[in-house]
Amino acid sequence: MNVGKAEAPLKLLIDGIEDLDPISVYLESWGSRGKITFTCWDAACSAFFGSMGSDLLSFISTCNADYIARKMVNGKLRVTDYEKIADDIGESEMAAEYILLPEYSEKLKNKYGDEYLLDLPTKEDDHFVYVRKVCEIIIKAVKQYQLAEAA
Repeated sequence: MNVGKAEAPLKLLIDGIEDLDPISVYLESWGSRGKITFTCWDAACSAFFGSMGSDLLSFISTCNADYIARKMVNGKLRVTDYEKIADDIGESEMAAEYILLPEYSEKLKNKYGDEYLLDLPTKEDDHFVYVRKVCEIIIKAVKQYQLAEAA
């Protein structure tokens, strides 16, 4: 095993964003490879880019937030929209998580067909939406940092 001292990552602190806690962003670069990690309150996400074609800051500033967020979120990007299902079958007053109980199967079949479990409405996962929002802010901050460094 080889252990050595690594170059410190670039750390950006982003605060003053409405409805978000301060965001710490760590950017590590190794030639045309790099890694971005952020922490915001109790959330932490990271993504590795194996071939960027440029330095990490330039790469991040040209990416869209959806791409970075998809690399950071290793899981479901979409989830079943139980609230929409409840509304669609006229059961909007009930707790949405109970909508797939057997007593609602006829209503579900009438609305979505016999194979209703395969074709239920979905929505974007709340965690993915949150990570994408943070990534949008990070991209703006990286661009602002680049402008300040160039001045």
